Amino acid sequence: MDIAGDGDLNYRAFMQCENVDGWFPEMQAQIATWLREKGWDVTVGRDGEFERPRECLSIRHRESREGVCFRMTLEETTDIGTWTTELMAHDRRGPGDWLSVEVTNSKGHFVNVPRIAHYLLDCLDLYDGPVEFRGSAQLVSDQQYPSFRKVLVDSERHVPLIVVGMPQHQEVDLPGFRKDVDSWIAQTRGIAQAFVLSPSVNLRFNNESAEFSVPAGALRLLFPLSGDNALQRHPGLSFEYLAKSDQYEIANILGTGVRRYAAQLPARREVERMRKTFARIDSSPHREIHERTV
Repeated sequence: MDIAGDGDLNYRAFMQCENVDGWFPEMQAQIATWLREKGWDVTVGRDGEFERPRECLSIRHRESREGVCFRMTLEETTDIGTWTTELMAHDRRGPGDWLSVEVTNSKGHFVNVPRIAHYLLDCLDLYDGPVEFRGSAQLVSDQQYPSFRKVLVDSERHVPLIVVGMPQHQEVDLPGFRKDVDSWIAQTRGIAQAFVLSPSVNLRFNNESAEFSVPAGALRLLFPLSGDNALQRHPGLSFEYLAKSDQYEIANILGTGVRRYAAQLPARREVERMRKTFARIDSSPHREIHERTV
């Protein structure tokens, strides 16, 4: 089946940070580490605009009665286009904390999962509604199946699920298969989550979900099942295709599919609202920022 679809190949992730104490300073610490690796010696907790040949960096904060807003943008011009990284976050005084990571390429090149996204996902518990983002595929046992079903149909889910049926052949190396799955999903971290169904769960799932069943050893990309996407087609890759294909080819196919799906969605209201807020601040004649060449 055609997983790739249409749309751009940029990376867009929106992640919720509910009930995670101290996440905002930890986020800034990870950003500081990432910037140092790129040669930027700046204070992330202070507003500023910085420039050096073919690169520019902007850091903004805004504090209000709703909480603290943060926006960082980094533009890097290379021979294959301008790479723009935008990271925004809202540490609210009540529920609803979130952060977003978006990386684009001006010439339309495929954007790998950015290193800063890996850093944030490694140190923070981040979610898309009921979906917890993890660094590897989650194994679904009989006991976990009811929870998996809830995640599948939850209206608060926005990201696709990559559902893999565990092979039932005795000669299959199951630890090796799970390692293969993790290599396949390498370009989907933060924008999808993978689940590996145990043989018994796979059988039960297929009996209950014939319209998007997953054969043993195969995978299917399950888009959100509610709202405007209720009739969304759910493409898959067969066991035979997965067995004969290079892991990088599979990772590219899945990464392309989830990026193009995200490209067709409207921007999150939280993100658009914050962009407008900082655009208004930047256009104000009274703004005070620190500007220098690094």
